[in-house]
Formats: sequence, structure tokens, C-alpha cells
Amino acid sequence: MAVFNLLNVFLSFVIVFIVETQCSPHYGVQGGEIILTPTISGKPEEILWKHNGNKVVEFDGTSNTEYGRYKGRTDLNFINGQLIIRGLTDADSGPYELEAVVNLRLQYSDHQVQVIDAVPQPSVTCKSNNSGTTLLCSADLHPLTQFLWRIPGGSETPGSELFIPVDENQESVYTCVVKNPVSNKTAEFTLKECHTVETQCSPHYGVQGGEIILTPTISGKPEEILWKHNGNKVVEFDGTSNTEYGRYKGRTDLNLINGQLIIRGLTDADSGPYQLEAIVNQMLQHSDHEVQIIDAVPQPSVTCKSNNSGTTLLCSADLHPLTQFLWRIPGGSETPGSELFIPVDENQESVYTCVVKNPVSNKTAEFTLKECHTDAKIQTQGSESKLSGTFA
Repeated sequence: MAVFNLLNVFLSFVIVFIVETQCSPHYGVQGGEIILTPTISGKPEEILWKHNGNKVVEFDGTSNTEYGRYKGRTDLNFINGQLIIRGLTDADSGPYELEAVVNLRLQYSDHQVQVIDAVPQPSVTCKSNNSGTTLLCSADLHPLTQFLWRIPGGSETPGSELFIPVDENQESVYTCVVKNPVSNKTAEFTLKECHTVETQCSPHYGVQGGEIILTPTISGKPEEILWKHNGNKVVEFDGTSNTEYGRYKGRTDLNLINGQLIIRGLTDADSGPYQLEAIVNQMLQHSDHEVQIIDAVPQPSVTCKSNNSGTTLLCSADLHPLTQFLWRIPGGSETPGSELFIPVDENQESVYTCVVKNPVSNKTAEFTLKECHTDAKIQTQGSESKLSGTFA
């Protein structure tokens, strides 16, 4: 730098060194700009800014020169030495030093820069009990992130959690504020929305190889959607596009209007708890669902026993805790159970239908009474015969 030539010329003069040290960091946001304003006395004849000891920009009294990755990214004020850096990245963090010659005196000004992310959009969850409601404001944490709540009436309370007594107006709106030195964002929450969290305890049943539809109850159109199974991501919509994960790739359809999830090609591995996390109007809502994948019922078969008082029909199929049996009787009535007794004087042409079903399927087998008497020996001895029946 030309300043050192000047020093050689004026060695006979007493040179005063003024060092300005600023210990508090200057914070800049990723992609943004930062302004470093030194405290120097007078208008500089020459200016040199350094970062980590490397030249950033230099003014030699006639023109200025930018160096390395700072080319095209700086503005230098020749009046006061102020430096503006644009398009900030993490690499711009660190110590900066100004060397300025003012009235043949060398002055320094040190600055510490830290480039950080803007705060993300916060989300609000809640828990209610007999005493009141607790609101929790969440965002990606950083040591510089601060939370506060703006309360109806104008007051503010620091912290990410806020307890509200049970007798508070359910229409009251609370505002979560999350901020850091370079940005701030807010999310509003109305107390009554704490009751939009939907938990469905009754299982959703799906059949092996089939599909299942999980429809959450959420209030409003979601801006972001995440479905999880056993805590692992299934499919996610980030507001722009959706991504399927792991073994769910190519097997899901996600409704971006209401958060509904369809899963195809079901297997036993798809059983278990599913949870929706949806951001609606900057608030986080959940919907829990339990899924159980089961086999379709097999084709039933009918056997019969006859004696002097009548005939007993027995409907059989592979048993499962969810399997149910019923008989459809001529005339339109139905009788639950796998066995049906028919008096001896019943019309032998009457057709009875065995129905076997579970939550995902049903099958039937028809039986005509006279089929139980196709062998005279069976009729007189009351022995059991197994008939294939006519299957509907």
C-alpha cells in the first residue's frame, strides 16, 4: 500500500497511530449486505480494508481495487471509509480491519462480522387441560434466536411458552414473535384453534395389496404437510413440491388441499401409527391415525346336520379376531353367528346365504335346504356333510 512510501518520506515527523476497535459483532443475513462504518478522524487520503489479513478493497488516492471473491460485491465510501459488502455468505464472517491514512497519519478500525440465517417461519402448538392452555412457539433454534409473545391488550412476555388460564376469551389472538439480530417473523394463534387437533383412535383397516385413505381433520388449507409412520417420514410437501421417502416412493398420493394421504400396495409393514403435521395459517396442527393391514376373508363353506327336529347349518372360514358371520334368511331377515337352526317343516327349496366379513372384505356362500338330504343315510343318522355350495 502507498501509505508505507508516505511513512518513509515523513520519518522525521511524529506519526500518530489511532486504533479503533469495535468488539461487538456486526451481524449480516445470508444473501444480504452489511455496512462497516469506521470511526476515523478526517477524510482519508488512502484506504485499505482487510478480511482475515487478506485484502478486500483498496483506494490509493486515485482509484479503488477489489480483490478476490469481493470483486463486484463492495461499495467504498471515499469520504469516511465506510465499506458495504453485498451477497453475504458464511465465508464473509470473521475479523475486518481498516487501515486509513488521514493527514499523513495511519488509523485503524477493527470490526467483527458474523453472517447468520434469517429466522424461519415459527409455528404454534398447544396443550389444554382443566386449568388452561399452554402455547408453544417453535422455530429452528440458534444461540441468537429470541422468542416473545404479544398478548391481547398490548403487553409482551419473553419466552417460547405462554400459559393462558381456562377462563380466557377463546377468540383472543396471541402473536408469537421469533427474532434474531438480522430478522424477525410472527405467527398468530387464536385460542379456539387449540381444539382443531384431531386424534383418531379407531384403527383404519387396509387389505393386503390394496390401498388406504387417511383423511385428517384440519382447519384450512395447509401451506406445508408432513406425514410420518412410526416417527419416520412418509411424504412431505414444503410449499413448493412434495417428496416421498424410503419404501413409500411411488406408492402415495397427497392431496395438497386437505392433507389427505392415499397409500397403495399395502403390506403388513404399513401397519402402525401415522401422524400428520400441517402448517395452516402459520400454525402447526396434528392429526393422528392408527392403521392395521389385514387379509381379505377367505371363501366360506357350509356344512349341515339334520335330525328329527330340523337342520343346523354351519358356515366356516379361517378365523380372525375381526371376522364376523351372519346368515341371510328367506324373507330378508338376518341372523348373526356362524350356525343357523332351521325347523323340520321349513320349505326344502329355501335358500340360505352365509356371509363372512371383516373391515376390508366380505364373501358369501348360498345353501339350499334340500342339499342337506341328498344322501338318505345322512338324513336318518344326522351325520355331518360338507358341501361346496353355490358361491355368490
